[in-house]
Amino acid sequence: MTTLEATVLPMLAAQREVWTAHQMAGGGADFVCAGYLDIRGPLDTARLERAYEQTAADAEALWCTVDDAGDEAVLRPGRPPALERV
Repeated sequence: MTTLEATVLPMLAAQREVWTAHQMAGGGADFVCAGYLDIRGPLDTARLERAYEQTAADAEALWCTVDDAGDEAVLRPGRPPALERV
């Protein structure tokens, strides 16, 4: 187990409220946010990759998952997925 996998963070009050509401709603898509970006034309892929890596480094909360196996739900940091080009 890596240090990252062993890390446990408490949820902030607002995070706990959203997570609880999501659980009470049956775990559906009400609290899920998703999106995509369709870029047409020339693209500086190196610049896009740098921007993605910087965002990933600056917004660690995006890569956390909720672990509710114990007495209290906690956050477990993860790693951002690789940028996928299609």
